[in-house]
Formats: sequence, C-alpha cells, structure tokens
Amino acid sequence: MNWIPYLIDKSLYVKSILASQKQNGIEKIHFRQLTPVLSRLLANAPQEAQEFLQHKKDTPAQCLLNWLASIGEIIKLDDGYYTIWSACNLELPSTKRQIGVRYVLDHKSQIITVTSKPDESKHILPITDYLYAPTLEDTLNQYQSFSEIDELDTIYRFTEYGRQQVTKNFTTDELYLAEKKQVFAHGGYKIHRFLAKFQKRWYIQQIADKDIWRVYYALNARAGRYFTYKLEKRLFFTEIELQIKLPYEESAMLSLIGMPKTFKDAKVFYILNEYLEDTVKILQRLKMKERS
Repeated sequence: MNWIPYLIDKSLYVKSILASQKQNGIEKIHFRQLTPVLSRLLANAPQEAQEFLQHKKDTPAQCLLNWLASIGEIIKLDDGYYTIWSACNLELPSTKRQIGVRYVLDHKSQIITVTSKPDESKHILPITDYLYAPTLEDTLNQYQSFSEIDELDTIYRFTEYGRQQVTKNFTTDELYLAEKKQVFAHGGYKIHRFLAKFQKRWYIQQIADKDIWRVYYALNARAGRYFTYKLEKRLFFTEIELQIKLPYEESAMLSLIGMPKTFKDAKVFYILNEYLEDTVKILQRLKMKERS
C-alpha cells in the first residue's frame, strides 16, 4: 500500500502551490503551470499509483488535479484554472468524528486518505452539506418540469429484477428511463437520458450527466431492487467492494475518508476501520445492503 502515501504527498504538493500563490495575491493558477513539474514528480510513481491515475485521454498529472477537484480538496474554475479555498472540518454522519479538508501547513497526515486530522479551531460542516446529496426519494421528487415529446429511441422499466427495455404495455403510474441519440454532422453522437412518464403521450425531463447514477439508484430502489457491497476487514483498514459504481457525491465522500482503488468510476475503496461505521451510513443513503 506504499502507493497511497505517495499520492498523499503529491496531493499536498499541489495544495501547497495553490495556497502559497494565493498568499502572494495570485488567486488562481492555470493547469499548464502545474502539470509540467507534477508530471515529472509522477514519472517514477509506484505501479499502483500509475494505475490509479490511468485515463485514456488525460495525463496522470491532469488526473490527479481532476480527482482532487472532484472531492473538494482543490477548486476547479473555468478555462482550466484551479484555486484552493480555506480549510475546514467535516463532521461524519454516524460517529460525528471530524476530518480536515484543504489543510496545507497545518496538515497532519492520516493513513489511507488525503484529508487531515482536524484542528478544532476550523469551521465545521456536515459532510452531507459539503457534498450535498439528496435522498433517493428526493432525487426523483426534484423532477417536476416534464415536457411533451413525440419520439424516444429507447425506454427502460425498472423492476426488482433490474432494468428492462420495453416497447409496450406502458402504465401511467411508473417512472421510466428513456434515451434519445443526437447524431452530429461530423459523425459523432451523444446519448441524452431522461426521466419519463407515459400519459397517452410521453413526457420527459432531461437528467444531467452528473446525476445519471443517482437517478439510476433511485429508480432501482423505487422498484424494490437494492445494490450490495462486501467488506473485507484487515488490521487497520477495510476493503469495500461495490456491486456497481457510486453516484458522484457518495464516491467523493468515501474518497475523503478513505482511498478509491482508481480515481474514476471506482468500485473498490480502502477505508480506515475507525471510519467504517460512517462509510456504512453513507452507503445506506443509497439503500445498499451488505453481502457475505
């Protein structure tokens, strides 16, 4: 597990650069000013760290910046710029323990996480406010502005057995997931996804790309299907294996109290045993159940 302290060290380097520039009155730094040195530092990374930062399009340095921004340790601005906000403490949902985020000079390392041991003088936020995530029921209730559409390409019904493509026997009391392909003149295409209702005609509301997985969990839970996770406890930490990837917010929460195996679409996380109760509480927000 020597790759985790390596990533923690490089993450602290990025935060230190942003913080020192901010102290000098430079509020934001373009990624091209960060990636050359960071790329050299990552060139001799352990194999597991290289696998963690592997992406078909981005360099390892860009992946590290993107990951730190996705969990709120640094802030991604428009046009490729980054900055860092003031440090604060996050209160965990079950044990009420605290972790420190965006710490730099006062950073006190923890095992298996880029976050810090907390300083009591810092401002405190519940982790579910820091990374706001509605309940699964509220996720679906947020969709209230449906508009009529003539044609959809693919329609899915959700049951206790999972997602099923359907072409007939639609009912007015169900919520469906629908897809429509947009083909571009240059030859590419994009799949748009919608929450859909059938009332003699189809009525839809588009789902933002970042919310797809939260809606997917919500529609499955509404139909009585729940995803699972498996715990493998070790001496100091627990390895958590997920049936499918998490929505963005829960994935970021687990990345703040532990470490994902990969920075993108992780289905395995390493969590300190002292944070295991909080981890289970976070997974229960998604109606997930433990499997043996």
